[in-house]
Amino acid sequence: MVEHGGFTRAAQAVHISQPALSQAIAELEAELGGPLFHRLGRTVELTDAGAALVGPARAAPREVDAARQVTAKVNKLSRGRLDLSALPTLSTDPLPALLGAYRQAYPAVMVHIASPRDPDELAEQVRTGAAEVGVTDASHAADGLVTVPFRGQQLVAVFPPGSAGPVGPLRPGSLADVPLIVTPPGSSGRRLLEAALGREGLRPVVAIETSQREAILPLVLAGAGAAVMPEAIAALAAAQGAVPVPFDPPLMRDLVIVHRSGSPTPAAAAFLAVAARLATPAGDRGLGERRDAAGRGIEGDHDHEDGEGDGQPLGPGLRGDPAAGDGPGDSGGGERDQQGAPDARVGAQPGQQRRG
Repeated sequence: MVEHGGFTRAAQAVHISQPALSQAIAELEAELGGPLFHRLGRTVELTDAGAALVGPARAAPREVDAARQVTAKVNKLSRGRLDLSALPTLSTDPLPALLGAYRQAYPAVMVHIASPRDPDELAEQVRTGAAEVGVTDASHAADGLVTVPFRGQQLVAVFPPGSAGPVGPLRPGSLADVPLIVTPPGSSGRRLLEAALGREGLRPVVAIETSQREAILPLVLAGAGAAVMPEAIAALAAAQGAVPVPFDPPLMRDLVIVHRSGSPTPAAAAFLAVAARLATPAGDRGLGERRDAAGRGIEGDHDHEDGEGDGQPLGPGLRGDPAAGDGPGDSGGGERDQQGAPDARVGAQPGQQRRG
């Protein structure tokens, strides 16, 4: 209107009818709460409010164009941000390899990593939008989120330097009277350990409980106790003199990536694509059935072995005698159940066959 001096010429310039333009102006005036023009016969003049709006109105098309350009850059991932949540125990493996591949493919995207206390907090961060995607343990249902299988992670027992570890792989029951350094109840590692021992009617002997996961390895190296760690961290521990001992069969946890339903942002979609390329096929890691998107029906999340401990010494003050109820480190849970050697899967019923 200002540029063309009237309704007729303005309507022609924007290729609409004059009544349509008049209606649009009337709706804008109603929304802003006052007239923008004095209508004087065939001419119009700006009101004070109309004159004040001219500057912002001229800037609006430029702002829209700038918004289109910025959005195009983000959609092409020449810039952007990925908000990711990951369990702290995954900070050594697999997060570095996953984010290394992602950043090499999309170097202009900035990644922000949140560290939740446990899988429940991670799921809540993703549900509320504080994080767009999460890397977590599949053993805990993430209701309302889409769950994408990623890979398995092997856990091993790690004993202090100088410990006389067993010659061969270890059975979880051998840890029954071993002083352990553990994370708080509810954490994924603690639940996994308690489930492995619980299948034999045992409980862990807690020497130190800490939420400071970065302190666990130094505590093991200082001789404060043993711990169950991801294989990648155990390798770092071995390089510093600790004694890692694998379980037989391997003690595994299944890792998944979770996100909200609907279309992810371009940065999140690219992350999911990178993760899919790095994912290990389920058949290659001996895991059971997968959790569906609603978090139902998962089996075989963790491979545990139940049975007799080998009774071999595990180091100074650390021994693998399965008769944990008689030793000074008794946790009150040293009596074995009467089922014999039950199935290795957490939650399996006696007599079921272990799969995969």
